[in-house]
Amino acid sequence: MKPVVGLIGIAVAGVAGYLLEPSVRPSLISVQQPAAPEEPRSEDPEPAAEPPPPAPQPPVEPPSAAPPAWVAALKPDQFPGKVTLKRSVEFSAPGAAQALVMEAGTQATPVRIEGNDLVVTLVPGGPIEGRVPVMETDLVALLGNQPPAVEPPAPEPPAPDPVEPPVAGGEPMEEPAEEPAPEPAASLDAEEIVKLMQDSIKAGSVSEFTFDQVLGWKAGEDEERDGVTYQTGLVAYKAETIFGVKTIQAQALIDGGKIVRWIWPKSGMEIK
Repeated sequence: MKPVVGLIGIAVAGVAGYLLEPSVRPSLISVQQPAAPEEPRSEDPEPAAEPPPPAPQPPVEPPSAAPPAWVAALKPDQFPGKVTLKRSVEFSAPGAAQALVMEAGTQATPVRIEGNDLVVTLVPGGPIEGRVPVMETDLVALLGNQPPAVEPPAPEPPAPDPVEPPVAGGEPMEEPAEEPAPEPAASLDAEEIVKLMQDSIKAGSVSEFTFDQVLGWKAGEDEERDGVTYQTGLVAYKAETIFGVKTIQAQALIDGGKIVRWIWPKSGMEIK
C-alpha cells in the first residue's frame, strides 16, 4: 500500500512542477545569477596646479614724437640759455665709471642737435654731456614753436665813385701831399719813469695795492709785448696772502710817455 501512495505523491509533484515552472522561472533565474560586481568608484581628481604668475615686465617708454623739420637747422647761437628736461637723462664724462642720472625738471644747457636728439650739458663748455629727444625738452616751446628769425646780412658799403682820368692837354693833376710820419715820443729816463709810476699809484690807477704798500720803485728794460715795444717800470709792494705777508712785483707798461696799463710781470695779466 505504501509504494502505491509514494508513486502517487511523485506523480502529483511532477504535475505540479510542470504546471508551476513558467511562473517561478524568473525567480529561480534571479537567484541563480550572481550579482554584477560593483565598479570601483574613481576618486575625485586632484585639482591642477595653478601656473606661476608671469614676471613683471619693465615699462616700455613710448617713442618720442619727431621734432619739427626746422629744428635740424638750428645753430648753437640760436639756442636758449637753458632748457628743462621732461624725462630723466644719463650724463657721462670721459673716464667716469658710472653715468650721472638727472631727473625730469632739471635745467641743462643745449649744445647741439644730432638727428632727433638734443645734446645737453650741465656745465657749459665742460665734458659732461647727455642726449635726450628734442621733444622731451621745452626747446621748441621756448622758441615759440617756430624757427628763430635770421638777421639779414649787413649791406655792403657802396663802391667809391670812379676817378676820372686827367684831360689831355689840361693842367697836370696834383698828387696829394704825404702826411709827415709822427715823430717817436722821447724816451723817459729812470727818474721820470719812477715819478710817472708814483703819480699813477697816487691817482688810484690800480686797486690791487696802494702807495703806502710800495717798498721800492725801479725803471726797467724795454720789452716787446703783442708786437709793441714799451718802456717799463717795476714796483715791489707787500701784500697779505693766504701764505702770509709776501713781497709782490707789479710792472708798468709805458708808451708815448704814459702808462698804458699795469700787469703782473710773469703772467702778463692786467692788474685792475
